[in-house]
Amino acid sequence: MPSLVPTATTNASKDEFEENDLVDITSIVEQAAASLTLSKPILCDEDSFSLHDSMAALELMDNKMDCCQLSASLVHPKNDPKVIVPPRQIPTGLHDQICPLPWDELTIDDAANIGMEILTRLESLLGGASVAESTYTCLYAHNAVLLEMKKVINGDESLIEKLGSMRTSDLPPSSDLTTTPQLLVYAQVLGMVEISDVIRSIVLHADIYEEEDFSVSTFGLQYSSIGDGPKTIQTLQCALQCLAEESENESTCILENVISFQSSFLQTCASLAKLAASPEQQQVVLDAKQLIVSGVSALERLKTILESNAIPRESFPNQHAVSSSSILSKCFDPYVYRPLVGNSPVRKVNFNERKESVTTLLKLFREIDWAVCDLLLMGSTLGRIRRLLNRVSKSSVNILSRSLIILNLYFDDKLLGQHLLGELIWKDMTKLMGLPKVLLESKYGKAFLNRLAKPMYDSLKLLVLNRNRQRPYMVAIMFHDWSCLQQEAHIVDANHREELNVGELLPPYFTQYTLYFIVWLMDHHVALGIELNLYSGHHELSIAFWYRDFLLASLLNTISLIRNAKKISKRFLDSESKAKHQKRNGGKKTADSIPNEDEMQDDVDTMIIGLKRTLCRGMVRFIAALNQAEILSSPSFEFTSYEMRFQKQFEPFLAITQPPPLTYDDFHNGSDFSNVSQSDLLLSASDCFKKCKGVVDNISNHLSSMDKTFPPLTEEESLGLAKVCVGNSVFLMKLAQQVGGNGKPKVEFNFENSRQFCTIKII
Repeated sequence: MPSLVPTATTNASKDEFEENDLVDITSIVEQAAASLTLSKPILCDEDSFSLHDSMAALELMDNKMDCCQLSASLVHPKNDPKVIVPPRQIPTGLHDQICPLPWDELTIDDAANIGMEILTRLESLLGGASVAESTYTCLYAHNAVLLEMKKVINGDESLIEKLGSMRTSDLPPSSDLTTTPQLLVYAQVLGMVEISDVIRSIVLHADIYEEEDFSVSTFGLQYSSIGDGPKTIQTLQCALQCLAEESENESTCILENVISFQSSFLQTCASLAKLAASPEQQQVVLDAKQLIVSGVSALERLKTILESNAIPRESFPNQHAVSSSSILSKCFDPYVYRPLVGNSPVRKVNFNERKESVTTLLKLFREIDWAVCDLLLMGSTLGRIRRLLNRVSKSSVNILSRSLIILNLYFDDKLLGQHLLGELIWKDMTKLMGLPKVLLESKYGKAFLNRLAKPMYDSLKLLVLNRNRQRPYMVAIMFHDWSCLQQEAHIVDANHREELNVGELLPPYFTQYTLYFIVWLMDHHVALGIELNLYSGHHELSIAFWYRDFLLASLLNTISLIRNAKKISKRFLDSESKAKHQKRNGGKKTADSIPNEDEMQDDVDTMIIGLKRTLCRGMVRFIAALNQAEILSSPSFEFTSYEMRFQKQFEPFLAITQPPPLTYDDFHNGSDFSNVSQSDLLLSASDCFKKCKGVVDNISNHLSSMDKTFPPLTEEESLGLAKVCVGNSVFLMKLAQQVGGNGKPKVEFNFENSRQFCTIKII
């Protein structure tokens, strides 16, 4: 096969070059694919096939992980496929002999151009790229260049007063003046490097990142030795002061907003990362919220400028089409780290457009506000904390916000640094089931609360993990721990009954409380499987919805038992507390108190569980109707079966005794509608979706009067579920019209409106 790589010395014309360069390999690929069989599924030598090869194959066509890896010698930084140049070396200073950087000739427009490009690098870092692929693609960010810029800036007599203590005292003043563009570029680059260092430190210390969240590799590059939070903030403020002396135009507006955002973002992240060391933690969080307001405003102004097209497009060229004479081609190189990786392939890093990058940063900064700050300020009960973390989990919050949550979730031996975890669990049990104080103060009750603390913390941490990693975490840690807790809770309840000599009259409070969380974990495990497309085909989806129906029914039954236990617990109030209660009210019985916000949210949570259960039942019946009409056909397997797949998929539940794990025979018996007529089956499924639509409307009415910070269900989720109900009702009517007709319609399982419940479309 002729080489696919052109040489730099070719003299061929454009047509000849294209003809010789491109080779049609379609037939080769088809021949290779045709040779694969179930018994020999690997094309290459099986002895040399490694885990690395397997991961590379899985990442093909993935938008984030498959980044068109290229050999280091085949990258064209000038975007000219005819030219092959040696890797660009890391600059040794501003006036590097091979690749000098713009400095004396910098203008305000150049500084604004560089500042906007810096934001795309920061967004790339937060999107999962390494610092070498993001921060250090800016050539000014390298240590030698930053040190030289600092030397020039600190030597300027005119800036000594503004820089203050930031100035290095051992450098003699110089008569050479620093221009405003030079100071602006230095401040923005220093801010980017310091922000990158803080972000990396936060993510590493939280230690919940995955490869798709964040890359910790630096390829041997060292963060600048001049980075210092307070001094960096002072430099940014000094740059803003100098900028204020310039005449106002579009470029100065951009610079002001970029630097203001950097200052706010850096201070916010640094203060929240060190919250445990602060004596005034609440005030630090309140100050962070003010900084977020300032930073968000700056980004919104930047977004408005980009949308208005006030600046000609050619002055802000696309980084993917940078000409060799452009200022950006001299200041940025996405492959500058190539010499550090030897002959290993490097990723072809793609940076988003500036408007998209600003939008992403805006979303991320707002996430820190509601996901981190609101949690620290308003997370006073376990119920509230669980609801907000559940929202964090479903919203795919950035790894930076999730890492800040983990760093502040438990410190100083307290949850959120404010609440004793055992005390919060005690209050939660009292609120849910009215647990008598005498049981909590017993030696068994105290010991169990201490035992429950770690599993309860794990259940909160679970919701902060990457959505793709929550199932393995449950299997590896949580199912076993909670199964053991369930047995211990049963022993505690038995001891309490024996001590109080009340027999079966005393509800098994601790057993019911642990059962509630075990069933929730099991349902969450299955729901995530549906969301992550781990159940392939209509048959496995039917199994998943059927299993969820059983689990949600168990959860509703447990909630009913818990509420009954709350009523029974009033009988065990000691006479002294009753007397005090009546004395405070003049001997009169008080009416039932108005439910508070948390109790209203608990009621809505129960409604949501019932809604999901009915939806699952409707899905099972809809799929059964399609099977009965012979519209769907199940695939046959050569090396496995549906029963074996069922056993493997629900194998983690074998560690749990209550509720008992189900079998494939249970599914067959529970989903057998052969004795039900087609019309009755369609009517039953339709009734399920109509009932769900009414429940969704009722929930929406309740949500309108609730705190938006801790919603049991977001407005977007509520609207999506309503669309699922209406869509399935419509397609059930369409199916009823087509049953017995000519032709076989196509079926599509669409998860656009909800990630856990599909609209079954009849096409």
